[in-house]
Amino acid sequence: RQLEPTSLPQPAQLMAGQASPRTTAGIGGAKQDLDQALVAVRGSLELLAERDSRLHDLEDKSRSLTDASTAFNQRARNLQWDYRWQQLRFRVFAVALSLWFALLYVFWNRLSIYFAATGAIVAAALFAEGYLLRRWRSSGADPDAESSEMTTPVYTRLPLDSGDVV
Repeated sequence: RQLEPTSLPQPAQLMAGQASPRTTAGIGGAKQDLDQALVAVRGSLELLAERDSRLHDLEDKSRSLTDASTAFNQRARNLQWDYRWQQLRFRVFAVALSLWFALLYVFWNRLSIYFAATGAIVAAALFAEGYLLRRWRSSGADPDAESSEMTTPVYTRLPLDSGDVV
């Protein structure tokens, strides 16, 4: 349907405030539509802010979980290495004790020299083991270094719009 030319207010009528009721309702309707659009935009912005807040919370939880899993993995590797070291140490002790008894039979005539020499060797071995374990634990080195290299993911927040300030 086409509007009649007389139904539109003339510029002089608008300046004098003498617009027709139909035109006034049109301007009021447009203002009401604009107000509704502004309410919708505000609601969208509030939802966007809530979403952004939830995303930040999720990122924080994700980082926390990543850190916890990395620490758990490192602790599991250390415990596994300690367990293997304990088994190896027991085997070395069993072999050394067997060798000691075999050599005891060989050096039966020189027991004082044999006990002094084995005492010195045992003391040196215990000192070396303690030194190496302290050095390894203080450096934080992992004996399985080739398999324990983990990369930490980098989290970045991308802007939603080119006008967003991050």
